[in-house]
Amino acid sequence: IIQHYMSNDEPEEEFPTTKVGDIVRSCVKYVLGFEKVEYEMSFSAFRDRLKTEYITEGHELYNQLLPAPYFYKRTVFKTLMNLAKATPDSAEREIILNNLNTVFVEIWQSLSSEDKWVVGRAYAQCLNDGDNKLLIALKSVLLKVKGFDFVPENLRSNSYIMAAKSLLATHQGINNFYNEPSAVKELNRMGTKIPKPAIKECISATLMVLLGNAYGRSFEAIEPAEDILQKLSQSDWIYYIEQCLPHDEEVLQKISSGGARVERWCNIVKEFDLKSFEYQNSKIQEFIKFSANLDKNNAKSCANSFYKKLINLN
Repeated sequence: IIQHYMSNDEPEEEFPTTKVGDIVRSCVKYVLGFEKVEYEMSFSAFRDRLKTEYITEGHELYNQLLPAPYFYKRTVFKTLMNLAKATPDSAEREIILNNLNTVFVEIWQSLSSEDKWVVGRAYAQCLNDGDNKLLIALKSVLLKVKGFDFVPENLRSNSYIMAAKSLLATHQGINNFYNEPSAVKELNRMGTKIPKPAIKECISATLMVLLGNAYGRSFEAIEPAEDILQKLSQSDWIYYIEQCLPHDEEVLQKISSGGARVERWCNIVKEFDLKSFEYQNSKIQEFIKFSANLDKNNAKSCANSFYKKLINLN
């Protein structure tokens, strides 16, 4: 079908009925070519098992799922989604939500984008409806598979912002070196692309962790924080540095403090080759140039200039 519409000079032309027949015939012959259909079962019995048995690694249904054809995985997926939404709170629902978490993580990579969007939209719906138990179960799945890319944009942005604010609060709280790794890992697990409305909060919180404080920084938080920055595109960096950094009081204050923190900032600019990007603001361009050249004194001076201007305006 793709070949037909991509190669046809008249894409509005319908797909020929004769070709449809050929495709259906081939599919039927393929299925009937098996001596035994291994996944045939009573649907009602199958549905009851999803409600009454914990499906864990090694379970019969779990083992069937691994090599199963797509229609089988999709049936399990649709059935669990329907059961999770329709079943009232009870011990039975606890089993369903547990199975949903286990199964969805296992089959996520096999699902089509269409089905992944079903999970994202269900997450958004749960938030609106106040269904906290299903919300927690779906959030757990999305974090494990980095699936927030499939959550509707507005909610996706808000989810990123909430995670970034939680990370910042952790950094500024007590025992921050101990607590930061789990908070930054949660932000890193959100997805593969940070939505633009959340760029400022996410980069700012991540830089706060990487710059550290007067006592140093959390070593276990460094790698997942750097992973977050690796997700940024050139346009993401330019947007943050030009539009957000001059107004990011907390990050500027850290860089202005000098010492190890300005050195870490310079290393970040050099590592991510931020000097190679074009900036409209000449002062920003100069700041990034000093930083990329590891000129700590001038980088500190530039940051301090931005910071003083900012606090005077406030």
